[in-house]
Amino acid sequence: MFNRFKWESTESKGAALRVRTGLCFENVLSAKSHNIRPDNPEAVLSLLAVTFESNGPEDPAGTVELVFSGGGTLRLNVECLECTLSDVSADWAARHRPNHPLER
Repeated sequence: MFNRFKWESTESKGAALRVRTGLCFENVLSAKSHNIRPDNPEAVLSLLAVTFESNGPEDPAGTVELVFSGGGTLRLNVECLECTLSDVSADWAARHRPNHPLER
């Protein structure tokens, strides 16, 4: 679960909105996190990017990386890429439009 900025609302209505969102990955073989505190269930995670790197051109397995504001990352080794993204709350007005630099 994380807070998502609704970029699609800015394009269609010009509104700056956020929504609580769930992202579920299937076929996960292992997971590693960095700078994410599992002992703090009240912490707010803001997802910046999701990437997938295949193990090879004919191999559906690979690594998913989720990058969060504040430097948190979650790496998932998956058998194949299968995920579902669902908004689970009503949207609310965002105070600011995100502008997070991504460092690689």
